[in-house]
Amino acid sequence: MHRHHLLTFDDVVKGCGGIKRVARLADRSVQAVYEWRKTEQIPARFYFDIVDELERRGQPLPAREVFSFHIKGETWRTKADAA
Repeated sequence: MHRHHLLTFDDVVKGCGGIKRVARLADRSVQAVYEWRKTEQIPARFYFDIVDELERRGQPLPAREVFSFHIKGETWRTKADAA
């Protein structure tokens, strides 16, 4: 099990091999991934694809906050967001 996590959008993208690789993993355009970068979150539906790629590359797991998980239309927020 990994002890450390990739904490930022850019760390996760870099761990996967870059913007183009993430776009291929998600079957989205490079421009779409650049749009995600504006919010610094990857849509949660790509979580398992990203984790699989990171594990394949021997990279740490991503922090949950890098993904836009939703519950009943609301984004999960971290303790820092609530402050």
